[in-house]
Parts: sequence; structure tokens; C-alpha cells
Amino acid sequence: MWVAARGRVPTQRQGLAAALRGLHLAAARPRTEQLGEHTCLTVHAITGMFFGTALPCWEDVEELAHALNAEAQPLRPLWNAACAALAAPLRSAAGRPVMKVIG
Repeated sequence: MWVAARGRVPTQRQGLAAALRGLHLAAARPRTEQLGEHTCLTVHAITGMFFGTALPCWEDVEELAHALNAEAQPLRPLWNAACAALAAPLRSAAGRPVMKVIG
């Protein structure tokens, strides 16, 4: 919400991380170590979820949301969008497909 209020709308891939950061803020920003103690998630996994560097499985999203005293179900469309964005082909700034180089 804060990001959108400032005129920056998150991409499909960033939307889930932005929402999780919002929940974290609403929960008075508990330390990631503290969240790890209340879940089966590692500090590294939690940090990756907040910064969008990892796309967790749905069960991990649910677990983190509950640890932040929030309902997970409203996050499901954001998680679905992030999954779809990850599966989508890469595109250039002009909208043309970009070849993925492996190796």
C-alpha cells in the first residue's frame, strides 16, 4: 500500500513481497529471528520472502502470514501472479522476447 501511495506500483512478481512487507510493518516489525522461532521457516527464507528474492511455496506464505497475525487467503492472488510471472518468458524493454542463456 505504501509503495502504491508513493506512485510506485509493484510488478506481478513484486506484489507478494510488498504485501508481506506490509503485513510485517502492521505486526510492529518483529525480528526475522523471532518469526523463525514461531514458524518452521529459516531467517534466510523469511528475508527472501520479504525482499522478493525467493518465491516460496503457498504453505510457507500461509505460515508467515499467520506468524504475522494475518489471514493468508487474501495473499493467494498475489502468490498466483508471482508464480505466473516467474513462468512467463523474459521480454525486452520494447516487449520483444529475450532468449534465455543457460550455462
